[in-house]
Amino acid sequence: MTRILSWNLNHRSRPKRIPAGVVDAVRQLHPDILVLTEYVQGTDHRRLWDDLRSMGLGFIKISERRPGHNQVLMASKRDFIVGAVPAPSVHCDSHGRTNFLAASFREPEFTLIGMRAPAYESAKQVRAYWGELTETLRVTASRKVVVIGDMNGDPENGKSIGGQYLASLCAEGWKIPRAEGEWSYKADSGAYTSRIDHVVASPGIRMASAAYITAIAGIVVAGTRAEAALSDHAICLGEVDFGD
Repeated sequence: MTRILSWNLNHRSRPKRIPAGVVDAVRQLHPDILVLTEYVQGTDHRRLWDDLRSMGLGFIKISERRPGHNQVLMASKRDFIVGAVPAPSVHCDSHGRTNFLAASFREPEFTLIGMRAPAYESAKQVRAYWGELTETLRVTASRKVVVIGDMNGDPENGKSIGGQYLASLCAEGWKIPRAEGEWSYKADSGAYTSRIDHVVASPGIRMASAAYITAIAGIVVAGTRAEAALSDHAICLGEVDFGD
């Protein structure tokens, strides 16, 4: 079983200091692979990398860096090669690239995509993004592929454009386990929550499960600023059995 942890750090395209609680929470969950989304490489990234290496996550790579953009960081106990799957371009939109990192692993052999679906303002852009992404995934359906991250969509919510595309993948045999926990995102007002962080596994993967972690050992992982939460997103913890 491979443990893959994804967490949207709520940097909102700005470099921010990484609180010690972030590292403490990750350490307590001991993932094999860590994916940080809505992350922006800042002045303290070397300290973060040292902390990740101290817990065995010694192989670290980051998506393309651009001013005013979020990034994806991937850290693993095993070496990997990036570029396994092309990022959605949406007519050369750079946010599709910076919020996407695809990696190839061996033993077990699989492709991992860490992503955050950009919060496009127009429905046309959202459909273009998801249309391109789902077509890319369909091409890889015969391989062992896991997608994890903030998808800004819920397959159980028919009004969600991203959710509609996720539901279409489910209809084609892809697995999107319903995560344990009530929500993965909470608005800072506390007025509403949603389930928009997911694990998606290709049809050939034996089993996948997911859980939302909003608090752990006294650390408020997700919630509002008034709750002194580290982020507005829960940790999405996936466990994947590749059947090898």
